[in-house]
Amino acid sequence: MRIDGKVIPTPRENMKITYTEVSRSERAISGRLVKDVIALKRTFQIPYQGLTPETALIFIEIYESGGEVTFEFEDVRGTETATVYIQSLPREVYSPKPSYTQNVTITLEEV
Repeated sequence: MRIDGKVIPTPRENMKITYTEVSRSERAISGRLVKDVIALKRTFQIPYQGLTPETALIFIEIYESGGEVTFEFEDVRGTETATVYIQSLPREVYSPKPSYTQNVTITLEEV
């Protein structure tokens, strides 16, 4: 997996991909639902038990910049890419070694 061209570690738990449909729908005179699908967006949740300072800084710096980045990952179709923002980055500071982070779940939202 890569984000912004940088290799990121594979999480020990599965990455979760959620699809969100952006659409407009209304009822026709006949009562039938008519739906216009505008786009399908993906949200990626990547859970980590812990990250080294170097790896954590990759995500923190991208999040703080507020910019969009390219996310590259393996899926059923092979290697896929998505342009994403880091939507949220909750993490805990590891008490014995404050430079390390633990219980991190990175949420990426497709542009």
